[in-house]
Amino acid sequence: MKQKKEAVKQKEIAENKKKESEQRNYLNIIALAQSKMSEFQYGQARAKLWAAPEDLRHWEWGHLMDLCHPEFLTLKGLGKTVHSAAFAPDGRRVVTASDDNTAKIWDALNGRELLTLKGHETEVHSVAFSPDGRLVVTGSGDGTAKIWNAVEGTELLTLKGHV
Repeated sequence: MKQKKEAVKQKEIAENKKKESEQRNYLNIIALAQSKMSEFQYGQARAKLWAAPEDLRHWEWGHLMDLCHPEFLTLKGLGKTVHSAAFAPDGRRVVTASDDNTAKIWDALNGRELLTLKGHETEVHSVAFSPDGRLVVTGSGDGTAKIWNAVEGTELLTLKGHV
């Protein structure tokens, strides 16, 4: 009888350790998927998430799976027409040029508007990031190009003389 009780106790301990190990493994999968997403490796992140045991998947699994589809991201809050768009060199931000006389900088992962660049008198036709991602240049129908700080949104320089 004593041996039977001890066997039952050891079995419970082993089952609890197995559950703890599975939970740690699941949390590692979630962390690894997040890491892959921060490196813009969405396919690898999805593969890691699909490898997670189905019975352990919770809200965080679904949330990360939703974020693994940036190709479905729609930027909202633009003017009627978007004339130009460009990714920052690191792929984390997008700048858009619009007919509402502004350019906007967006978070490329979640579509959140980060900055609105105001200062042109007419529609903005073109935009680009500098190679280091710290500056944005905008070109407008008002005959000017402006250089902006891409982190703070401040206008640094206006280039005039275009017709």
